[in-house]
Amino acid sequence: MINFKRKAALVAAAAVMALGAAGCNGSGKGDSSLGGTSRTESAAHQNGDIQLKSYKYPEFLDQYGDSDMLAKPVYTSFDAAATLVEPKDQPFSDYKCTACFNDIYYIYTDDSHYGLLDRSGNVLLDAANIKNISAVSPGILQLKYESGETAYFQADANGAQLVDIGDFDGSRITFAPQAADESSGSDAKSTYIMQLDGAPIYDTVWTSAKPADKSEIKTSRKFEAVYKAVSAAGTYYITFDKYYNFCVYEAAYGFVSLKIGGEYGESYIFGSKDYSELETLIASFGRENSASVPTKDDNADYIQFTLGLQSGQPRTMTLSSDGYCFTDFQLDKDGGGNKYFSVLSRETFVDLVNWVNVTLNK
Repeated sequence: MINFKRKAALVAAAAVMALGAAGCNGSGKGDSSLGGTSRTESAAHQNGDIQLKSYKYPEFLDQYGDSDMLAKPVYTSFDAAATLVEPKDQPFSDYKCTACFNDIYYIYTDDSHYGLLDRSGNVLLDAANIKNISAVSPGILQLKYESGETAYFQADANGAQLVDIGDFDGSRITFAPQAADESSGSDAKSTYIMQLDGAPIYDTVWTSAKPADKSEIKTSRKFEAVYKAVSAAGTYYITFDKYYNFCVYEAAYGFVSLKIGGEYGESYIFGSKDYSELETLIASFGRENSASVPTKDDNADYIQFTLGLQSGQPRTMTLSSDGYCFTDFQLDKDGGGNKYFSVLSRETFVDLVNWVNVTLNK
């Protein structure tokens, strides 16, 4: 699954065109009609007597919101909807229950206030001045009082009581190393298990794990800490909230943006399998030849890929519908790199748009 957003096409095009004096968009040698391609109809191109492949704007992109690096969760330790379930039948004649918590406790309402009952109908929290009760972790309820104060009530199989929720303490989260299996050979690497307060909380074995920079994670999701962890299956981000609930997200390996017929979309590329497929596709285009800067054409369709987000040396390829490509290798954090233009087949552009339409439309 991916996330896309639509933007004003002219603004997006202007930003891309600014790359390398022209951003490799367009050329006087290209077909000027390509920039006016309709988003709902295929854009067929003629080159002499040869009919080239067609492409169109991937309409499925419109259903998604803003691009998000944490758009692909693979595991969450807490699901509020599954923890608080509306009872099918009222369990007690004297109370109106709105939810059952962990199949043990019941939230009831009385004159727009809420209280808590045990499974026998005994009142644990009186519905006198509590205006809201919600679940914030598998065993903890958050209480909002009329006074504006907030309190927490732990109610699980071990009992029920008011508890203090202190400040988030990242030192409680560790990745405990496991000794390498000597039978695997001298090159065997240590692996790690994620723990909270010394107890394992997730059964995946990691080959590496370290804190990540929160400012580098482009997302609207809120979290207290984030870790970047690698397993045999790929690279992941693990976020923790203030209650130590955690989510595991597949990391982004690349980023794609495109403009076709005035419509703009963008997304991170998730999944090592899809990313490897894209790299193989790009490699199949053959050796790129150097070229002079093409003539600027703000109306040309384009597709842009940023590759190597996990390698630490990303490169950006911006390919216009007439075959001109601008490649920017970012070799170091100080801006050093290698930038050049090249000329590829127009079918290359079509193949990449169709790859987005087919492979990423899941």
